[in-house]
Amino acid sequence: MTSGIDLCFVSDLERVAWNEVLLVDDASDMVDRFNKRFLEVLDGHAPVKSVKVKHRHCPFVNEEIKVLMRDRDRLLKRARCSGLPVDWELYRDSRRVVKIRLRKVEH
Repeated sequence: MTSGIDLCFVSDLERVAWNEVLLVDDASDMVDRFNKRFLEVLDGHAPVKSVKVKHRHCPFVNEEIKVLMRDRDRLLKRARCSGLPVDWELYRDSRRVVKIRLRKVEH
């Protein structure tokens, strides 16, 4: 990569027959042709991924557990920023507490 631009992507864009876009009189048709060609190249380099998102119904997650989860996430952010072993240990302890509470309330 050079300056954040993929050279293969640039060379593929250079190989597109862009002059065909200008052969139509209607501006809408021009835009459609441009988008079609550009998206074909783009999909080759960054294809769209389909992901199935599962939403788990969790009526047992109460406000207390939500607070613990927010604290856990805050500790993770701090540990990632500082990289200190003590922060990672605090995060792991908090994560353990959240898991225990969730298992206890779920069953």
